Amino acid sequence: MPMFERSILDQLIPSRDIGIMLHDQDLFGGRLDYAVSAMNGEMSSDLDSNKLRDLIGRVAVTPFHGDSFPEILRQFQIGFSGSIGKQETSLAPNVLRTPGSIPWLTFGSNVQADGTRTRWTPESTYFYRSFGSAAQYLHMSQEVRADAAAPIMNIPFNGYYLLATYLLTGEQRTTYNQVVTPNRPFDPRHPLASPGAWEAAARFSHLQAGEQIFLPGNLRLANPKTSSAVASELTLGINWYLNSLVRVQANWEHAWYRTPINLGTNAFFRQTNAVLLRFQIIF
Repeated sequence: MPMFERSILDQLIPSRDIGIMLHDQDLFGGRLDYAVSAMNGEMSSDLDSNKLRDLIGRVAVTPFHGDSFPEILRQFQIGFSGSIGKQETSLAPNVLRTPGSIPWLTFGSNVQADGTRTRWTPESTYFYRSFGSAAQYLHMSQEVRADAAAPIMNIPFNGYYLLATYLLTGEQRTTYNQVVTPNRPFDPRHPLASPGAWEAAARFSHLQAGEQIFLPGNLRLANPKTSSAVASELTLGINWYLNSLVRVQANWEHAWYRTPINLGTNAFFRQTNAVLLRFQIIF
């Protein structure tokens, strides 16, 4: 993760779940990865709230992998993933937040997921020497009801993110899972000659819920006076890798909303800012 937190999309994408998966990678000379699974369907949990399963799949292709292609093309990858399942439980998550943990959309406490949930998301990554980038689009459709007696509505969610990074000290990598090993690990006795690895990063992400969430009466899922249906965030970051096991991160997140959000008594904001700092040791 070159950024302090994942994008604004990731709270709607499965993180940790229990199930069974068939997968493989680097097929056909490193050009194909795939995975198919049947999972509990929880967003990030070891527990199951019902007996239903989500079917999930992903395929990723690196079409120009190999020495027969120019170096500038070899680390371009495109992929597509999707899921389908049925949810019959309290809506999760019921609060949508920015990566800096600012709550911008809060659903009512009685809102229930009651029906089919589908997701589909195209993606791409590209790396060339010290430069890296990633992009993803998400469409999710969820059947919900405001409470047990309300009718079911199908609510769409649409969003995307764009990420770019550059290793300023000349290091290279081919994936964001790869550990960054500095060419000259940091030496406090010679900080200019041995500065470690420095990386600049920038990300824009955007997420929009269907305006149906603000319908009146027993159809209302969220309060339009305190929440927004749309949020965007721009994050700028700098990463300092002292060596392959230690790094320091600093992020500035600027977020803005279609309508003012309420963060306390008479505290309404159209924009918010957050500064995040992290010291991390890998062991």
